[in-house]
Amino acid sequence: MRVAQRAAHGGRLGASRCFVAAADAVQGPKLRRYFTKTQEWFQDEGEGTGVVGITHLAQRALGEIVYCRLPAPGARFQVMETLATLEAVKSVGEVHSPVAGEVLEVNDRLEREPCLVTRSPLVDGWLLRLAFDGEIPRYLRRSSAVQRFEVEPLLADFVGLTRFLEEKLIGSELEELTFANLRSMERSFIHRAAQELGLFSCSQGTGLGRQLLVRRTPQEDTDALEVPVEAPEPPVVQRSEGPRSRKRRGVHLVEKSMPF
Repeated sequence: MRVAQRAAHGGRLGASRCFVAAADAVQGPKLRRYFTKTQEWFQDEGEGTGVVGITHLAQRALGEIVYCRLPAPGARFQVMETLATLEAVKSVGEVHSPVAGEVLEVNDRLEREPCLVTRSPLVDGWLLRLAFDGEIPRYLRRSSAVQRFEVEPLLADFVGLTRFLEEKLIGSELEELTFANLRSMERSFIHRAAQELGLFSCSQGTGLGRQLLVRRTPQEDTDALEVPVEAPEPPVVQRSEGPRSRKRRGVHLVEKSMPF
């Protein structure tokens, strides 16, 4: 989702993209939800239909949403083409289509209650339903959101958690797993399991939107990730042969060699 700041007169000041894969949904085990790196989600309902919405991270970037500009049923969109616009008090967000398809229906409640996207972007604040060919694009299949109910029994079982990560990421087409709604100690536990397998892991985001990503290989765009930084080597201090000076308890002392 592309977010632009709104000027005081209602125009745009600039735009920035979010490149973090989000996985902060709570969903049933029978429905598969996918997340884009531009903060849209797509839930495959089967039989060639799916629902589109935005993530909590996208909603937090926008702020309080006051108007939803949605397409008319029958409109067709290609992958990552702009299909909706969300207007907030100080910003505007463009929602991109995760798949190529045709709009079947839109969430009529958003015309009267656009704040549903702010309060419940993953449930009541869904945007529209699409008809598509039933094939999930490969770019969506590379990243998978892990729901808490899937991993909660393993958060106290290091061996079981390690096997879970191994089955998901090693020897499969998946390249990345995203965990959300975890406590700090639980994220640390998954970090350790990932390190045991030689996987790359990092935490990003703040507050309720904080997420843990586990990848097979690190990516180059890791500016906002928690990466250990090595301490710099201490500088070499050159000492002169003349009088030595030092500070002790805030008092400047000068030591001079005295003749015998």
